[in-house]
Amino acid sequence: MKKISMFIMIAMLAIGFLVACAPQAAPAAEEIVEPPAFTGGSGRIAFGAQMEDKDQYEIFVLDLSTGEVTRLTKNGFADISPSWSPQGDRIVYASNVKGIYDIFSMDGLGNEQTQVLDMDGDDTEPTWMPGDSESVIVFQSNTYGDYDIFTYNLDTEKSTQLTKSDAQETQANWSPDGKQIAYVSNADEDFDIYVMNANGTQPTQLTKNKAYDSTPVWSPDGKRLAFISKRDPDPHFHLYLMNADGSGEEQLTQSDYTDHSPAWSPDGQHLAFISETPQGSRIMVMNIISRDVYSLLSGYYDYARLSWTK
Repeated sequence: MKKISMFIMIAMLAIGFLVACAPQAAPAAEEIVEPPAFTGGSGRIAFGAQMEDKDQYEIFVLDLSTGEVTRLTKNGFADISPSWSPQGDRIVYASNVKGIYDIFSMDGLGNEQTQVLDMDGDDTEPTWMPGDSESVIVFQSNTYGDYDIFTYNLDTEKSTQLTKSDAQETQANWSPDGKQIAYVSNADEDFDIYVMNANGTQPTQLTKNKAYDSTPVWSPDGKRLAFISKRDPDPHFHLYLMNADGSGEEQLTQSDYTDHSPAWSPDGQHLAFISETPQGSRIMVMNIISRDVYSLLSGYYDYARLSWTK
């Protein structure tokens, strides 16, 4: 993946948007096996992508029922980190259209693009709180120096800082019931997965190793967390799965290239992710039961964060 700025490198290291900065070494030609096309899913996947190497990231939506891709942002600036609202009718995302990254909102067709949050630092990785109100998002910001986790109420226009340590805390993701937030922190010197209550209390470390763990995303039933990790001596990031309490960890992908940016299907049966394959960056899908992997979308220069809605 390509570097956009120092902010992108810091923020996305923890997200999977830039876990693959280095070019991936291609295995021998006879080892490259093209996976079958994915045809069994439904819903819509929002993602960031560069159409060409010189382009900025823009937001796109793939309709799985038709295969149609719609471009939502077209401003020439970096638009990243899309996240669907609980009802699937709006998207929050981060954009540097004003020089630093702020949080914006738009409808599912790209209309009504409106800035919803303006702090003094770079604000990115917004994720909508599950539920019916569609009024609260969680995000990361370096407004006070190190990256910390904040929530923001779109109705009251009030932000709340949840983490206040000297560590980098990023990649916040709500549990399906809205009671907990999984996130990434280097408070233990290396980056690990943590979970805390939705009000920022009782932070608990889930992964405890010398690897780089990132991008935790809850399964729709709240029982498991998918994440990515780079375990020495392997130079690549791969997808992992663990129980919500940190137990039962297992590796999902183990190819000769980097996989990152996991996103659950609404029914919890599939896990979409971005893979830096020898054929180029592409979106893949894994059946979480059979572990079969399918190719979903390719043809863009680079892909970034995924969000899957009904």
